[in-house]
Amino acid sequence: CQGIMSPSLMITKQESLATQEVARDGVHRKVCVNVKNMPFALDLSVVNNFPQTSSKFINFRRCSVEASVCYDARDPAEGKKVELVSSKKPVTYKFQVSDKNVDEGSLEVRMLVLTSQHEDSLFRLHVRVLDSHQELVLSTISEAIKVVSKPDQVRRIRGEKVQSSGKGKKRTHSDMVGDTLSRIEEAQRRQEQLLLRLLGGRDVGDGADDTMEEDTDCGEESGPPPAPAVT
Repeated sequence: CQGIMSPSLMITKQESLATQEVARDGVHRKVCVNVKNMPFALDLSVVNNFPQTSSKFINFRRCSVEASVCYDARDPAEGKKVELVSSKKPVTYKFQVSDKNVDEGSLEVRMLVLTSQHEDSLFRLHVRVLDSHQELVLSTISEAIKVVSKPDQVRRIRGEKVQSSGKGKKRTHSDMVGDTLSRIEEAQRRQEQLLLRLLGGRDVGDGADDTMEEDTDCGEESGPPPAPAVT
C-alpha cells in the first residue's frame, strides 16, 4: 500500500521585480531579480500537514521561521552560507502568519548582500521552521536570486527605457567652463534688457518714473510763461 506522505515546506510564491535568463555551467535558466534593501515576499505553506487534531500538526504560531543566504550552487542544498557583509547580516526578514490558516504565512525579506566581491553572484534563501525547542521541523530553499543596487538596473532588465538623470557622471573642465560662460552671457543679456527698459521706458513702472523726472526737469528749465506787466 502507499505510504503516508510526510509534511514539507513549500514556497508557493516568490516575489521578484524582474526575471533574467543567465547561463551557468552551460545551463540557461531564469533567476529572480531584486533590489538591495528593498522588501520582497516568500509565501510559505506546509504541504501534507498532519491533521489539526494531531499533536504533530505544524502550527506556525507555535514555531519560529528563520532565513539565511547561501551562494547558488549546482546542488542548492550544498550552497555555501554567506557570512557577515561589512559586519552586517546579509539578510533581514519578518514572518507573518496567515489569518486564515496557521500553517501558511508570508516571509518579508530584504537582501543586503551587495559588494564588489558579490558582483554577478547568485544567491538562494534557505528557510527553516523551528519548534519551541529550536529543533528543526521543516526547511526549503528558494529559487536563485540576483541582487542589484538600483531600480534602474531592473528597468533595463525588463527592457524599459531608462531616462538618464546625469547624476554620478563626472564633469570635465570644459563642461564647467561652458556652464560658467553660459551664466555670464545670461547675466549680460538680462542687464542689457534692463538698461533698454530704463532708457526706452518699456517698463510701465520705470517709464512712469522716467516721465515724471523728465517733466520735472523741463519745468525747472523753462518754467511758466511770465505774466504780462500791469500798467
